[in-house]
Amino acid sequence: MASAFDQQGSNDLHILGFATQGAGGNEEDRLRALLENFTAEVFPFDRRAKARTFFEILRLLLGGRFTLAVTEGTGVAGGLAVLIARIVRGVPYVVSSGDAVAPYLTARLPWLRPLFGLYERLLYRSAAGFIGWTPYLTGRALDLGVPRAMTAGSGS
Repeated sequence: MASAFDQQGSNDLHILGFATQGAGGNEEDRLRALLENFTAEVFPFDRRAKARTFFEILRLLLGGRFTLAVTEGTGVAGGLAVLIARIVRGVPYVVSSGDAVAPYLTARLPWLRPLFGLYERLLYRSAAGFIGWTPYLTGRALDLGVPRAMTAGSGS
């Protein structure tokens, strides 16, 4: 069964993108390169104010103006915002990442392994697609249930 996302042409998409590493970093540069051929707005993600940033992204996605979200990075503030917008308003989203979520977070807080694993599975299974910066990450996202995935070139 085709989703509304599948039926839209690229000219019909109004994309909200953000990089969870923060505005002005190399992740935001990658995001801008990924979205350069689309109608997109890049939200200046503020890592120092993650709660406020989460609510701002959520408000934008629930407002009805955007038809797709793209998150560069898998940070929880951005990831939860796109998950909630997907559940509440059906906004599809794409995750682009250069890191495996659960292993990275578990290395810092091992007792939260089940929670991080659940977050990663939900983030990928609910996504419209995944862009991995390595074949390993792309395969991992597919194993965790993302419906579409690709590996991005390194740009070097």
